[in-house]
This record gives sequence, structure tokens and C-alpha cells, in this order.
Amino acid sequence: MEKEILELLPSCIKEIINKEDFSNIQELRFRVNSPIFILKKGKGKFLQEEFIIGRDLLDMIFKRFCDYSPFSFEEEIREGFITLKGGHRVGICGHAITEKGVIKNIKDINSINIRFSREIKNCSDDIFFKIKKMGLSNYLIASEPCGGKTTVLRDLIRRISEGELGEYFSISVIDEKGELCALSKGVSKNNIGYCCDVFDMYPKKEGIIKALRFFSPKLIVLDEIATLEESEEIIKGMNGGVPFISTVHAKNMDELRKRPQIKLLIDSGCIDGIFFLSGRENPGSLKSFYGRDDIYD
Repeated sequence: MEKEILELLPSCIKEIINKEDFSNIQELRFRVNSPIFILKKGKGKFLQEEFIIGRDLLDMIFKRFCDYSPFSFEEEIREGFITLKGGHRVGICGHAITEKGVIKNIKDINSINIRFSREIKNCSDDIFFKIKKMGLSNYLIASEPCGGKTTVLRDLIRRISEGELGEYFSISVIDEKGELCALSKGVSKNNIGYCCDVFDMYPKKEGIIKALRFFSPKLIVLDEIATLEESEEIIKGMNGGVPFISTVHAKNMDELRKRPQIKLLIDSGCIDGIFFLSGRENPGSLKSFYGRDDIYD
């Protein structure tokens, strides 16, 4: 999948980053008037510090990522990201054009951050076998950023979809940012098994509503619960008997409870388990698990 990114980069940058081992790169960052920056296992470094990303070069990278048509990505750009083929998320920041406190556009891009999307088969072992023992229910997977949440969730989708829990469950995947399944013309670039219905680039609230109304899922999966509205729709689904598995940004239980959207879920009494991953330095590995007794003690 790294080749999909390399093909979009100018040759002068390819020459520099081709010298790196891509297998452990988590992020690749371009900032105006700065050298190329990479993140590996939670530790960052600059590449060829004498090579500086100028204004024109950064603009070229941005245009290539937009297929020379930023207007086609206008909605994503307003949200601060672009999703490339393969599910790689490109974060962008610059000068925001706002209207009544709402971002309408972003111009003069000054920083681009590529977060690599990878499939790592069976990386969810610790979590999967715990779910297999306890049964399919309402679970959260939490970690700080770059902790491997999305990679683990992607592997869980594959395993459940392929019947590794002992039967086949129809899964509705609400893939708001296109990272989990990496659809291209309706076909997933990732192995998600045969039992997935993918709501690609749907806002989570809308995706949840449509999944519950029209697809009778046995499980709904989504990445990064961000708003109270999303939590409210999740609670409705849980109360209707449909389990959810989702990720959330938090490194421990105290931090998790401070997030209003997660506090709402916990206070609803619906959450059956919370998995905390180890974090940046050991992404994807399980650090701790909180069952119902721990959550509601």
C-alpha cells in the first residue's frame, strides 16, 4: 500500500524516502519551510535535514493528493483530511475560511500529515479471543493517537466477518473516513470477509440510522466516536439489541470518562467491556481490559 502513496509524490521526495524502511513508518509529515519528518514506533526524526519543503513543493503535494481537483474533495478538506486509495488518511491544516464559526474551506495549506493504513493479520488476537470467550457485545477499543486502534478494529472486522466466532454475523461498517475498508469504486482494498455492508464516507449518525433501518445488522462497527449525537444513535441501537464495537481516543479510564460522548455511553449502562491498547511505542498490543464490574463499580 505504501506504493500508492509513493506514486503521488514528486520524484525529489521519492528519492529521499525510498531510502527508508517503510514497514514501521506510522506517519510521514510535510511542513512548509521544514525538512521531511517521519514517525516510527512513536519516535520521530527528520530526513535529509538540508532538504527543505518549500511553499511551491507543498502545494504540488497537496494538489497531487487531490488528483489536481481540490474542489472534488471540498467536504473532506473542510473536515481537515483527505483519504487516499488504500485508506491512508492525510491530515491537512492551513488558513481556515469561516462563516458564523463554521469552517467553509481551508487555503494556504502549511502542513500535511500522512497516517499509514495497514492490514496486519491477527494483530487483534488478544482482543478477539477475549470477545470470543465473552460473546459478541458492546465494546470500546481505546488508546492514544497512533496506538493501532484502527488496525486492530480492521482485523476484528475481518475475523468476525469470516465466521471465526463460530457463526457468520452480518456487520454494518460505518466507515466515515474511508480508512477501515478502503473502498475504491465500491470494492474494498482490504480483506473484510464476506459479511460486511460498508457505509463508505457516511457521517456516523446517518450511517447508523440507515444500517438499523435497512440492513438488520448483527453488529455495527465504527471508528472514533466523536460527538454526543453519535453516542445517542449508538444507544438507540444498543437498546434495540444491536451490539456495537468502536474505537475512541483515550489512554486511560480517567481520560475516557472525561469525554462527554463516552461518558454518555457509559452512563447509559450499555458498555460491556473496554480494551486499552499500549500506545505509540507498541501499537496494537493490549494493555488492560475493563469488564462491566470494573466499569460500573
